[in-house]
Amino acid sequence: MIVPVVGTVLLILIAGLTPRRKPSLILCSTYGVALGLVWLITLNVFAPLKLSFPDAATTRVVQFGSDRLKQDDRSLGRYVFVIEGSSPTSRAVDGEQLEAQLRSAGIATSVIQIALDGANHVERLQILREFVQGLGDKEIEQLKRSRVIFCREVEYYYDRDPFNKVESNAFTDRTLSYVNLQNLPEIIRWFGLNSHWIGLIRKRDLVGSIVAMEAFNLFRVGYLERIQTGGSLPPQNGFVPRKTRSPDFNPSGPLPLNFPNDPSKTDLKIYHSTTAWVASRDAEYARLFEKVGATPCFFTVTSWSAPMYRYNLWFSQSPKHQPFFNGDTLALRKRLADPGLWADELHLKPAGARIFTQAFANYFIDAIKNHQL
Repeated sequence: MIVPVVGTVLLILIAGLTPRRKPSLILCSTYGVALGLVWLITLNVFAPLKLSFPDAATTRVVQFGSDRLKQDDRSLGRYVFVIEGSSPTSRAVDGEQLEAQLRSAGIATSVIQIALDGANHVERLQILREFVQGLGDKEIEQLKRSRVIFCREVEYYYDRDPFNKVESNAFTDRTLSYVNLQNLPEIIRWFGLNSHWIGLIRKRDLVGSIVAMEAFNLFRVGYLERIQTGGSLPPQNGFVPRKTRSPDFNPSGPLPLNFPNDPSKTDLKIYHSTTAWVASRDAEYARLFEKVGATPCFFTVTSWSAPMYRYNLWFSQSPKHQPFFNGDTLALRKRLADPGLWADELHLKPAGARIFTQAFANYFIDAIKNHQL
């Protein structure tokens, strides 16, 4: 639908710019474009897009993190951990346990977990943007007085495709909430770096979905209706344990302690295709957290996936991505070997999350005491 509409508008404008026979069309076209721009500017000033999606998962996760930052009766502590990620993180890292374990080791810590299951990198950018933009002067000064550790999830399937699930979830409120004008520069840049511009043909359905959703948001379609009917859901915790096992998850034995770690040529090609866009993402995240001086720390979550295991090993060898918590150490995989600790091949059940979080906390305790952070 969007392609014929855009094509028609362009043809009208081109026709209007032909002065030899009907110069009055130039004036009409100019007035039309000017009125359109004024209308769009008015919409963006007086109808903030955020109000259009009051129950968006991004907003609810950010609200949970902001509330935890602003309503904590205790001081923030010497260290503040901001944890972002997708479902492996929201199932495996218990922020409250992590904070309690660090404090019990004598390290004054606050943990703000703003992970969201199913969140691709554009959605995670939206979450981080909302969180940082929502910080007041008081919160910024508090964070400056602490050491902010920005914990960054590494996940193979999202890293190889930063737009994972955009097309399959097109025009849902969740996807519309982050495919917006504010994120458009990163969307364009990441698409070009990840898919190269030949991807415009190969991924034309994805491109069409993004263009249509950007137009949908630009013109505030359904704006008033969503404002009136939304805003009823509570903030969402960044840790959402999954207590039951997936019926499709039936392993024949314990978690493999390792996998062959030599990537194939195809694997290396995929890995290298992520390098440019991941560097762009890292630079954007650094700009977001520049005013609080955050130190990035990358981490992986244990899984049954051989492709993830090999990618994690490859990623961990990059000097740009240090410090790095390796969720695939032999000791940790041994502790998580029991299939009863798992909901499926990528996600832990609560008992498994306790083990993983304990190892995660121990890593930071050692790193802090040894002055590595």
